[in-house]
Amino acid sequence: MIVEIGTGHPEFNLENPKILSHKFSVCLVFCLLDPQICRRRCLDRAEADPEREFKLDSLERRLSRIFPDQHKTLAKNLSFKYC
Repeated sequence: MIVEIGTGHPEFNLENPKILSHKFSVCLVFCLLDPQICRRRCLDRAEADPEREFKLDSLERRLSRIFPDQHKTLAKNLSFKYC
């Protein structure tokens, strides 16, 4: 199973793998994407769907986080393997 977690909150992003770890062996793979490409994709999605709620300041705050450092720390605390 592959779950795209993006730049959101690490605790929220790892909630589903945490639940699944009770039944399955979980190994996380962190795929890094250039922040400029991520920003462009989000802006393109917002343009394509004007009804979608979009907050530029929220996007910039998420993109300023050092990814996946917080996710790796939390994964380690949850005893998840990762690469």
